[in-house]
Order: sequence, then structure tokens, then C-alpha cells
Amino acid sequence: MGIEAFLSIVRHGSLTDAASSLLISQSTLSHRLAQLEQEVGMNLIDRGRGLRTLSLTS
Repeated sequence: MGIEAFLSIVRHGSLTDAASSLLISQSTLSHRLAQLEQEVGMNLIDRGRGLRTLSLTS
């Protein structure tokens, strides 16, 4: 589920649009992404409060 969430975020460019496409809440999507990042041991997406854009980490 985490990789599906991550790929949807990358495809849509926003957590809101990705969550909508997966028919889940933005909160659930963020939780799935956080779990995936914990599993791989690194942040996958740079994000911050109030920012409207996302970028992939190196």
C-alpha cells in the first residue's frame, strides 16, 4: 500500500489529488507515506507546512 501511495503522489504532484484518486483521506495517505519512508529509512518526498508543491528527495 505504501508504494501505491508514493507512486500516486508522484503521478499527481500533490497529496490532495493523490488521496482523491485513491479514494482515501489525505491523512491516511500521509500515514501510508510515513510508513513507507520508515521502512526504507529515508524521506522520499520533501514537503513542508503551507507548501503547495512537492519534490522528490535525491
